[in-house]
Amino acid sequence: MTPILSLFNQLFSNGKKSFLSWFHSSTPLKEQEDDVKAQLMRLKPHVRDCMQRQGRNSRFKNKSERISGCRKRSRIPPHPSRPLRAVKVQTTEDIKELESDITGFRTRDREPTKADRRQRRCHAVYRATSADCEDERDSLMDQRK
Repeated sequence: MTPILSLFNQLFSNGKKSFLSWFHSSTPLKEQEDDVKAQLMRLKPHVRDCMQRQGRNSRFKNKSERISGCRKRSRIPPHPSRPLRAVKVQTTEDIKELESDITGFRTRDREPTKADRRQRRCHAVYRATSADCEDERDSLMDQRK
């Protein structure tokens, strides 16, 4: 072996020994880090719950006050009721007015007007006249044959 190759082998074996010693010493640290992370993940929901409770407790002194406060907030209408009542009354009146207009149109359409009666008489006369003309034409055609 050449002196350079033997020097390289010696450095490589020393580096390998130091790497293995570091690796074996870091493995327990990695396991410990994983355990701490798992414990942190288990405790996060409890911390969040505690923070929520702390927020509720700062607003209310006890449970009964919290319940009554929540009930009061749920009773507050999202919109003022007076304008809604006025809109409802106006809408109801408009609906009644439109229904009466529709009823008026229906009754007016059912009753024939003078023009309708005149037109019906003209149609009846036309039908009678056209029937007479057809009969006369048929009889003339029969005579011609």
